[in-house]
Amino acid sequence: MGKGGALGERAPCLQPANWEDADNVKEWFLQMMNRLPSPMKEGLRSLIVLTIWEVWRERMKQQSFHERMQASAEDYGIHL
Repeated sequence: MGKGGALGERAPCLQPANWEDADNVKEWFLQMMNRLPSPMKEGLRSLIVLTIWEVWRERMKQQSFHERMQASAEDYGIHL
């Protein structure tokens, strides 16, 4: 898998089995950054932020869809 093997082999802290317990995403993120070798930090930081952003965006899209459906149903006298 390219130079140096799989990413999980080069940075075992990325494997979920090696994660420490965290109470929230911020705590988990900081733990990951502190355990990762410096050359990998920027790439992982970007990957994590983009993933969280995509999850948030999808959640907002679904919430917006639900609100539009509810408003549409109420137009027809249906209460959800």
